[in-house]
Amino acid sequence: MKIKSTLLVVLFLLGNAPVHGDTVAPRSNWSVFTGKYTSDGLPDEILMNQPIEFQDAWISVLNYGRHLSKPTPSRRWEAEAQFGIHRGLQDHHEFNVAMIHRWSDWPWDGLIDTSFALGVGVSWAAEVPALEAQGEPGEQATRTLLYLALEFEAMPRHTRRWSVYGRIHHRSGVFGTIKGVHGGSDHVGIGLRWYPAATRQ
Repeated sequence: MKIKSTLLVVLFLLGNAPVHGDTVAPRSNWSVFTGKYTSDGLPDEILMNQPIEFQDAWISVLNYGRHLSKPTPSRRWEAEAQFGIHRGLQDHHEFNVAMIHRWSDWPWDGLIDTSFALGVGVSWAAEVPALEAQGEPGEQATRTLLYLALEFEAMPRHTRRWSVYGRIHHRSGVFGTIKGVHGGSDHVGIGLRWYPAATRQ
């Protein structure tokens, strides 16, 4: 019940969050992402640049994003809704919603506009993911977990409508906080984003 309540709150925020702090109208974007599955730990292996061991499982995700506010020229709040399809060793659908904070205006933006983003939200799988259920002995698995996204985006200077990004797509039980789940999963991959109206980071 607690997880369902959290999901409803996040969905409400996506639909009703006010736009402020920016001088332009809200902007939206669409993107597609594909990533390969790894059971390696996010903080101690992937982020520490250890060799990543991948498995024969992929996710393809359609994302809808909306700019909510821009409190400073270099920071922006966004919301994102995702629909993912798993294939390979897993075969199920996944739905995620997240609040995202993006940092832009880096020193090298004169060559190529870049940004770094961190997203946190809720992930719901249509069934218990098979690979998550095969985690370490004693670990639990469940359909609803915390969602975390780490992203690096690059936009060529000559266009304001397309960008590419690398992302870590992470599901986590937050060390047993959610239904006793200590495991999770990661997909590491790349995406392509389209802004219907030309924009600047």
